[in-house]
Amino acid sequence: MDSLFGIALNSWSFWMVTAVVLFIIEIFTPGFFIATFGVGALCTVIAALITDSMNFQLLVFAVSTTLTYVFVRPFAKRYFFKKTPDLPTNADALVGKKAKVIETVDNANSKGRVKLFGGEDWKAVSVDDQIIERDIVVEITSVDGAKVTVKKIS
Repeated sequence: MDSLFGIALNSWSFWMVTAVVLFIIEIFTPGFFIATFGVGALCTVIAALITDSMNFQLLVFAVSTTLTYVFVRPFAKRYFFKKTPDLPTNADALVGKKAKVIETVDNANSKGRVKLFGGEDWKAVSVDDQIIERDIVVEITSVDGAKVTVKKIS
């Protein structure tokens, strides 16, 4: 290899530049995918220092990239991309919250509203079809659209 942008390169320096460029690209992409090629290029630097055979260098690049992808990438992803615990968000976060009945909950007549202790009020239905009178404290058991299902707290 004679030159790259007017800079004289031999094969080991080509692989080193390739590795650096791939690692820089990996910074902007998730998943430790491009970095596997960077590791392959670094391994090929060693092969290029040993031999001038481009076929051997390409073989080392392919094998080391594949081995890195198969064996190292899963561990790297597990280490760098740890899962956060599943936290309920939006309406799902209401399940288990306490609320006060502000309009009698009566499933048969499609009536009922509750007010969360945080200030929001929701249309409500009873989990077991029983009538829940005003000013009773209830627990939200599920959310269905703009309606919550509640049960009396015993």
